Amino acid sequence: MNDMKSGRPLQLEGLQYEKRKVTVGFKCQPLLKLELANEASKIEMTLSEYIEALVEIRNEEVPVENTGWVEELKTKVAFYENDFIKNAFLKHKGKTIEYRNSHDKNVSTTVNRIEDVYTIIINTIKLG
Repeated sequence: MNDMKSGRPLQLEGLQYEKRKVTVGFKCQPLLKLELANEASKIEMTLSEYIEALVEIRNEEVPVENTGWVEELKTKVAFYENDFIKNAFLKHKGKTIEYRNSHDKNVSTTVNRIEDVYTIIINTIKLG
């Protein structure tokens, strides 16, 4: 057993054989929790999913030359996930939308993700 600062023993035996996820808890300042919750909400993740993702990438290094690439990706996401798309997603989330695609076929798509709204819009436009 390993000891924490509080003297409470950690139960680590057998974790390497566990197939299911286990709970890890920590305390933080209320404002930090609010910031993390807002960040998670912006990318449609739960707070738990977001923190898990942050912890999983904790050892990854982002080379300095890639920081411009990250900013470019953020700009592109903001362009595609604009207010119109977000509002359409919120309005139709969980609903099945029937429409005629660019090949003049009746199709239906259930809106579960913001990408579904974008796909519906793109598939209804005949450009050629």
